[in-house]
Order: sequence, then C-alpha cells, then structure tokens
Amino acid sequence: MMKRVIPWAVFAVFVAFVAASAPAWRATSHEGFDLAGFGRLPVGFGGRVRPMDSVARMGLLQVRGTLDVPLGRGEGRWPIGGNRLSATEWLLEVLVKPDVADTRRVFPIADATLLSKLQLKPAPDAAGYFTFKEIAPRNGQISSEANRISKILPAKQAPWEREMAALRFRLASYERLKNSLQANSLLQGDAKGAPLQYDMTQLLTTYRANLAETARVAARRKRGGTEALDPAKVADMMAFVRPFAAVSRLSVIAPIPPPRPGDSRDGWMNIGAVIVDSSRTARLPAPVTQLAAITSAFASGNPATFNRLVDVYQRWLASNAMGPALRRARYEFFYNLLQPYAKAVALYLVAVIFLCAAWRGRSATLYRSGVLAAALAIALHSTGLLLDMMLTGRLPVFSGLALMALCSWAIAVGTFAFEQSSGRSRVLAVGAAVAMLMLVTAHAFSPAGLTLLVAEVASVPFAIAVALALALVVLPLARERAVRAPAEAAPVPA
Repeated sequence: MMKRVIPWAVFAVFVAFVAASAPAWRATSHEGFDLAGFGRLPVGFGGRVRPMDSVARMGLLQVRGTLDVPLGRGEGRWPIGGNRLSATEWLLEVLVKPDVADTRRVFPIADATLLSKLQLKPAPDAAGYFTFKEIAPRNGQISSEANRISKILPAKQAPWEREMAALRFRLASYERLKNSLQANSLLQGDAKGAPLQYDMTQLLTTYRANLAETARVAARRKRGGTEALDPAKVADMMAFVRPFAAVSRLSVIAPIPPPRPGDSRDGWMNIGAVIVDSSRTARLPAPVTQLAAITSAFASGNPATFNRLVDVYQRWLASNAMGPALRRARYEFFYNLLQPYAKAVALYLVAVIFLCAAWRGRSATLYRSGVLAAALAIALHSTGLLLDMMLTGRLPVFSGLALMALCSWAIAVGTFAFEQSSGRSRVLAVGAAVAMLMLVTAHAFSPAGLTLLVAEVASVPFAIAVALALALVVLPLARERAVRAPAEAAPVPA
C-alpha cells in the first residue's frame, strides 16, 4: 500500500512547488502597494505589448543580473531568505523616487584592477555591489574608457576592460529607465544634491489648465478675436514641457496606448513624446494624467490611492477597447510568475535522478515517482509552449529557441508514451535528460536565460520540495531494508 501512496505524495509535493508562485498574483509591498496590479499594466516595450512586470524584470536583469534586490547585509547574487525588493517596486523607485533608487546596491563590480582604477572601495557587507550614487562621480572616466575599449577587439581586451564595458552598459540601461517617466537626471542636477521635490500630478494639473486656456484663446483668435495669450502661462507651459524632450529621447517604456484602440502592437508612445507633442496640438491623452497620478501616489507613500488608481486605470483600458492588450499583459505576467520552462527543467532533473536510481536499485517506488515527476515536467513544458503561442500569436517554429523548446517537448512526450507502452524506464530517463539539456541550451542563448533558470532551480521552494520528496522516498526504503536484514547478522558469542 505504501509503495503506491509514496509516489503520489511525492507528486503532490512537486505540485505544491509549482503552485508556490500563485500568491505573487496578488503581491503587495510591505507598505501595502498593489505591486502585482501595477505589474500587470500593459505598456509598449521592445517592439510589443508587455506588462510592466516584464519591463521591471528585464531592467533589473540588465543592471544587476538578478530578479530582485536584497536589502539585508552581506547578501550577494543568490542569497537565501532575507528582506528583498521586488523588480516592480525597484522600477517604481527608479521612475519616481530616484534619490532612493540611487542608494540601492545594484551595480556589480568584481575585478580588483577595475576597482583600483575607479578608486572604489567595496564595503564589507556589500557583496561586491555598488550604488549609482557611489559610481556617478566617475561617469566621465567610465565613458571615456568605454569608448577606448570599444575600439579593441574583444579577444584582446583585458578582464578589467570587459567589465568596464559591461559597467558602462549597466549604467546606460539604468539611466534610460530612470528617465522613462520624468527627467530625473536633469531634475536631480537642478536640485544640486538637495532631496528631489517634484510632484508630477500637480504640475500636470496646472499644465492641463494652461493648455485648455491656450486652446480657447486660439479658437477665439480664429474667429476674429484679438485676445492674446498670457505670457506667464506660456512660460509655465514651456518650463513644464522642456524636460520631457529628454524623456522622449531616453525613455525605453511606451506606456501611452495608441490613439486608435484595438488589438494593436504598434503605436504605443512614451510619455515624453506625448507631452512634447501636446504643446503643439493642445491635446493630452487621459492615460498621461492617470499614470502620473498612480506614480505620484507611490512617490508620496499613499498605498490606498495608488491601489485605487491602478484599478481605475485597468477599467479605463478595458472600456476603451484595450482589452486585448490587457489580456496579453496578464498572460505574460502569469508566464513570469510560473516560469514553466525553468520549472520543467527542475522537474526533468528530478525525474532523471529518480528513474536512474530506480533502474539501479530496482525500486518500483522510485520508478513511479520518476514517471510522475516526468509527467508534471511535460505538463509545464506544454504550458510554456501554449503561453508562447498566446503571446506571439504564432506557432513556436519561427525562431531557433522556440523550435528547440518544441523539439525537446516532442522528445519528452514521445519517450513518455513509449515508456507507458513498453515499461522501459531507461528510455524515459534518456528522453527527460535530452529535453532538459535542450531547454538549458535554449535558456543559455536567450537574454538572461541562465539567470532565470538558476534562480528557479536554486529557489527555496524547490529545495524544500526536493528535501521532502527525498524524505518520503528514502526513509521508507531504508526502513524496509532494515526490516529485511537477517537476524543472523548479529554476532554469535563464542
């Protein structure tokens, strides 16, 4: 009886591991901000519609190489436990709380020669990470060195030179994110070291009123009126718009939906370009005001207002024919939480270990556990392919990485079906191993793919699941062998 129950118990443990990411669908910060709701908002990024969560993840991976920011002491790239800042909350800080974001340790520098050239001294509890505030005074030196290094062939670059070029790229990525909603670099420069005081919502309210007044005056002048524009209001408008010219050039996020709503992947605009254009057209789309209010509520530390405005904006998008974009953003947000391919790799590994151990020890319990682990891995693999098709709108055969994921799935399914008909665990073990290696290879060729994979395999939930599964399998087997030990094994007295 126990031999039949144990495999299903092991299966339940790994199902719980897969489901462990479900609570993140409603994730909030310690202060109560609805980070998950904000993370599901659709934006234009990288040529297609994505959730804000994907922007945050990709941005933090480019800058820090991790999916969150440890807040404790001495925590490096793969810390276990401790307080952590999620990618979405980090992005919100970068967008509207730049003074705080500049103090986060997100820039890794490990090469001793590079540290010496930049005259940086790593703090004993920093684990090799530095803040933007520490690095910013050396921006000129970093840029000039990076320009020189770019003229050297990669094979001839010294290790410190390669790390210098990587650091310049990280800094550029950070600066572009930092100036994607408001001109934070320019505003901080004007503040000259004082805390940044910038209420975008209040300034935008004044700008909208001046814009409306300008439009009314222009309409009267067309009808023959002689009323002139108020020079003070025109100056205020230009002072508000001028910094957004930098945002229009630097921003990597396009949060403003296209003027022609529908299932369109094109036409999303960055907020800087929209505000600059409004100074000529006297028209400002509603999402500009709504997004400014959302981020201002975060900057002012008002979670109740933030959560309410996020919900209002989602409903506005749905009622203005942006439902397809909302659904696509939700699908990708779910994909980010589930990470089906990375979890499939972890479970393929478990299946291979169980099946090989079953073949060596001729254990039916291990064999059934391995089969069920392989079945769960295939289910996750299938979910990944399905989500890929839903997000891209086409079969996964038009790129090498997608084709590799499809072929590895076909191998896993084929060997599983063959094993069910023939009962040969070796074939399933080989198929699971090949599928796992192909998925690992696909991750290796995708941007930050191995980081995502290692983050999943080295996660606390997976470690707990493996420990519980081993306890469920190994302890009963050890007890069974102990019972079978012959009583005659005890030494006989002379």
